[in-house]
Amino acid sequence: MRKVFYLFVLVMSFIKVQANDIQQIMAKHDYSGLISAIIAVESKGDANAVSKNGECCGILQITPIMVKEVNNLMGYEKYSLQDRFDRDKSIEMFYIVQHAYNPSHDVRRAIALWNRGERYYNRVMKHYRASA
Repeated sequence: MRKVFYLFVLVMSFIKVQANDIQQIMAKHDYSGLISAIIAVESKGDANAVSKNGECCGILQITPIMVKEVNNLMGYEKYSLQDRFDRDKSIEMFYIVQHAYNPSHDVRRAIALWNRGERYYNRVMKHYRASA
């Protein structure tokens, strides 16, 4: 059992995203068109948008659970709930999630990581194709 735990800790240490890696990740993989499409669907560009239930906030409608997961991936609390209203920090969180869970940079997976459902996918793709 102890060996399994140490193996888990070792694997998790490789997944952690370092603060200085964020800019390199963003420069290496351009999601700008896809992010713009998701913003159009999620908030129509309103950085102060709040969902009806009050859980999702900002241009990318980020949930508290997403902030917690991003901080977990970072290995420390880099982002606060208030950071969901900051355009640049919201986009950083998007890139961190994609880096961790979408290493192949697949557009369909990128969209599904943000919000699931065929209807959502189609709405985002409509905006994405229009901007291409």
